[in-house]
Amino acid sequence: DSKTCRSKTRYRRSRSHTGKDVNFDGRAAPPGVPRDSMIVNYGTGEISGVVVEDVVCMKNSIETEALNRTAAMIEKQTKGLDPGCVNMRFVAATRLSEDPFLDFSFDGI
Repeated sequence: DSKTCRSKTRYRRSRSHTGKDVNFDGRAAPPGVPRDSMIVNYGTGEISGVVVEDVVCMKNSIETEALNRTAAMIEKQTKGLDPGCVNMRFVAATRLSEDPFLDFSFDGI
C-alpha cells in the first residue's frame, strides 16, 4: 500500500464477481498458496504484480458497435459476454516504484 499505489485508481479482484486469481498458465491459483508473480521494468521504474483473469468491458459507442457487431455476436453466443466485453488475463500491480509512476496521470499501462 505504497504512496504511489494510493495515488491511483486501483483494481480490486476481491470486489469483482467475475475476477479470478490465476497463474501464468491460466489455471486457478489455490487460495493461501503463493502464486505466480512478475516484475516488469518500465523505463526508469519497476512494477511488481500478479496475474488475474476478469471480464473487461470497454465503453461502447456507435462507431465501435458497427465495427465490432460480428465479433460481439460471436462473444455473446460462445462466452455469454455483452458487446464490448472480453475475458482477459492481465497483471494486477502489487507494487509501483515512485519513479516514474507517482507523477503519471494515468492508472494503468
